[in-house]
Amino acid sequence: MSNVQKKIVKYFIKSSPVAEVNMILKDLCSIIDREILDNEDIQNALKEYFELHKQHIKLPDGRIAMVTEIGRQNALEGEDGAPANPFVYFDSKLGIKFSFDPNTLQATVLGDVSDFPEELDEQWASYKSGIETAIDTYIAQNYRQGTTRACLCFN
Repeated sequence: MSNVQKKIVKYFIKSSPVAEVNMILKDLCSIIDREILDNEDIQNALKEYFELHKQHIKLPDGRIAMVTEIGRQNALEGEDGAPANPFVYFDSKLGIKFSFDPNTLQATVLGDVSDFPEELDEQWASYKSGIETAIDTYIAQNYRQGTTRACLCFN
């Protein structure tokens, strides 16, 4: 893939409206080549897109996990020479580590342990818990169940 093609694809990814990047990628793959999705620069652009838009990923059990920069985990090494999966995240609200395929948004639960656990003292943890409770209460009162999700993105 040429540098010009990479720039074009990254531009389309960054310019994609919320939740429409997969439709745009499908069109780009039919024009250029499906292998563009294996390029490290393109994968980084996709990670930035998903993190910026706080992409919601439906887990196999039906819960909704959120992709955030603070939840980014170490890449998952592929088996039998397969490439590593860089789309690995930890959702602190659900306590779930998951990976997903950026093309299909199919998720796989990898456990409940973060590669980078929070190190909060008791006072800070109490403060954070209070904010989370207030946000959850607000969302429950003002939005239909299952349509909105919030996540604190600070440690």
